[in-house]
Amino acid sequence: MVAALGLGTLGTDLFGSSAANIPDVDTPVTLLTEYGGPPVLTHDAAPGIAYERPRVQVLVRAKDYRLARQRIEGLVQGLARVVNQTVLGARYQRLELVSGPVDVGLDGKGRAQVTANLQAYKGVSP
Repeated sequence: MVAALGLGTLGTDLFGSSAANIPDVDTPVTLLTEYGGPPVLTHDAAPGIAYERPRVQVLVRAKDYRLARQRIEGLVQGLARVVNQTVLGARYQRLELVSGPVDVGLDGKGRAQVTANLQAYKGVSP
């Protein structure tokens, strides 16, 4: 979704999952890791699941804290603009910030790391 919205380039500065092979560079890189959210939502007018509510942790790493912070704030603002849109075949009612951005310290090479957590309200995936 982030790449589809023009907020990064998959495999260059944008990576998904904890198993991603992130290059050892000082330029800003973003890692997206999906995790479980609260229970699904149902609707009285129709049986079944109305919305899934997965969460995603966004981690930005950069040589400089200011760059990491700017990048993650841009990502959060861009994702918050997703309202009633279909992205890559999935219908998103909205995405909302759950926590962050938060400075989580330096990595093993002294690069700044900043995270934010978002929750999606999305239609059930086929």
